[in-house]
Amino acid sequence: MARAVRSMPSLLARYPPPLVIEARDARLPLTSINPVFESLLRRAPTANDSLDPSSSDSGADASWRTRRLVLYLKRDLISPSVQEAVLAAMREADPHTHVLFIDTRVDSDIRRVLSWVNSRAKAIADTPGFAPRERSERQEKRAKKGLSGAFRHTPTPEEGVRLLILGMPNVGKSSLLNGLRRVGVGKGKAASTAPTPGWTRKLTGTVRISKAGPTKVEPEPRTLGRRSRFKEEEEEGSFTITPSEEEGPKDPPIYVYDTPGVMVPFLGHGSDGAERGLKLAITAGIKESLFDVQMLADYLLYRLNLRPSSSTGEELPSYIHNLPIPPADFLATCTDPLGRTNSIVELLWHLAGKAPGSLRKGNIRDLDAAATFMLQHWRLGKLDSNTELDLNTTDAGEIRQKVMSFLRGERVDAGLLSGAMRVRDEEGGGESRTQVRKMQKKEDVLARKRKLMDKGVAVDRNAM
Repeated sequence: MARAVRSMPSLLARYPPPLVIEARDARLPLTSINPVFESLLRRAPTANDSLDPSSSDSGADASWRTRRLVLYLKRDLISPSVQEAVLAAMREADPHTHVLFIDTRVDSDIRRVLSWVNSRAKAIADTPGFAPRERSERQEKRAKKGLSGAFRHTPTPEEGVRLLILGMPNVGKSSLLNGLRRVGVGKGKAASTAPTPGWTRKLTGTVRISKAGPTKVEPEPRTLGRRSRFKEEEEEGSFTITPSEEEGPKDPPIYVYDTPGVMVPFLGHGSDGAERGLKLAITAGIKESLFDVQMLADYLLYRLNLRPSSSTGEELPSYIHNLPIPPADFLATCTDPLGRTNSIVELLWHLAGKAPGSLRKGNIRDLDAAATFMLQHWRLGKLDSNTELDLNTTDAGEIRQKVMSFLRGERVDAGLLSGAMRVRDEEGGGESRTQVRKMQKKEDVLARKRKLMDKGVAVDRNAM
């Protein structure tokens, strides 16, 4: 991850300037935005090279945006109304940035991306000085000086247009590359994928996603030797078709870099940062082994309970309908007539009786396995049709306000933090985990000393 960040400025500085696709997770439309990418694009030497000279916008700040496409992947896992509201808010906040919601498994969505890439690649190819420049060996070494790790040894084609796919871990960058190759060239996978963060650890090479290939230089025919004379005699009476030199300009070849995921350097202070970490772990952007799996399931249950109930008030929550839980047995122990519960232990206990792999020998229910099953069910979109976790609403006006506030750098209040946590953060009286552990350790020491005093053992009272 650190190597990728160090090498990206050198990749962005190459000429002609590369196209950039920033991949984000549609389930986290705000949390999956990494400000590191925008700062890299702003500081790149090619940031001022605009593809639209006729544009009325005359500023270096908008030129690099003409070469960037923001893609929200996994659109099938969120509500269409949320997609439209976020898309409208993003376009209003920055009209120069192109934003799309796609599903990498749908060819029509991939064609929309390829249409943007091909149009921008042709614009780059039409710019003066697009032809590859001959560089000496010393210049080649200097160009690779800023690269590190696998980036330094990756062959970079000098002909054609380069495309960088950037994004946070496990948002679907490799799946996007495979989709572009499948639709653009008609070939199979070029990058391995897995539902775990950090699967792509290094840059393995470039992948061509356009049918236009590099220019092939035909070798000169041999003039000496018996074999060449025999070939010339054989080709004397042959009939060949020579392509016309007056054909129109060909599309430039397009090569894609699949870069490793880059995590946000800092998630935030207090409850806001903790909540971002929980959301990233639930969406598999962070390894869930770093968290208690039951705590992740508890937060997910909390978010599901915030969803509005049906208009009739008779519909059970989605986790009762879509999880293998016997409704009759669950409602018999649930105090809420609508089936909502705030006890994750109660829900997981019922789920462990039916979920695969959650019932151990001796009829012992594994709550951790049940929590993992619940999280995986949610990630596949089987637990709820709308798996968006940032906005907590489907109202277009509220979504617009929250997106605008986030892009301005303001704190977005999704109404998710409890009152006690909010008051503690605002008053500044909250204690960190280290302070809590120190206080607990001090109390344990005092308790042991009291036991020794009760037994008649002399104890230093000044240390108490």
